[in-house]
Amino acid sequence: RKTYIYRLRFRCIAYESNAKSTEGQTNLHPICNAGPHLLRRLNDNNTVWLSQWPLDKEKLRQACEPFVGRHNFCNFVHKAERKVGNSRPSLVRRRERYQQSTSKDADDENDDDKFVMDLFEFNLHLQPEEEQDETLPPIINATFSLKAKGFHRSQVRNLVGFVVDVARGERSLDDAKALLGESDNMDDENSLPTVNSAPASGLCLDNVEYEHDDFL
Repeated sequence: RKTYIYRLRFRCIAYESNAKSTEGQTNLHPICNAGPHLLRRLNDNNTVWLSQWPLDKEKLRQACEPFVGRHNFCNFVHKAERKVGNSRPSLVRRRERYQQSTSKDADDENDDDKFVMDLFEFNLHLQPEEEQDETLPPIINATFSLKAKGFHRSQVRNLVGFVVDVARGERSLDDAKALLGESDNMDDENSLPTVNSAPASGLCLDNVEYEHDDFL
């Protein structure tokens, strides 16, 4: 089993008090639009993704939950790998497999798909930075931890990129079900939401576990 971690630094989304736009909507706090340069630290060494958007930390945590367990992660794999051998199942086929897997008479037919796998954990640890200006929205250091027997090309980065899109309001939790082929409202594969990949800078292989200790 492999465990990857991904590091992200972001500012929590916050709104100005008693300030509304001309459309009657509450305005973001000005610091939220200041850009990622204010998040940079001297010892980063290109090992963390500095988010250019303010994020909702609760949505960030909630967005990780739907992916834990056995799912078809086809839409979270690099497109070049999906095209190899035309192994990507159709949207209708994936929906049928999902319905079979949730029925009482389910068998292991869906286990044969190349991109069906168990994601054992998709955890998120949030650590506020120390010595912050309490008058400003806080800066958070987030560490994602993902564990599986193995991952496909770009899979971890795509999963992190998606949950960040949820946390910044560009995607919803229902989109996760659609991308996993587990939504009853899927009619057109071309209408699936786009998955944006997180940059490579925050990704790191953290641990490898072997099933057997005695190799000799």
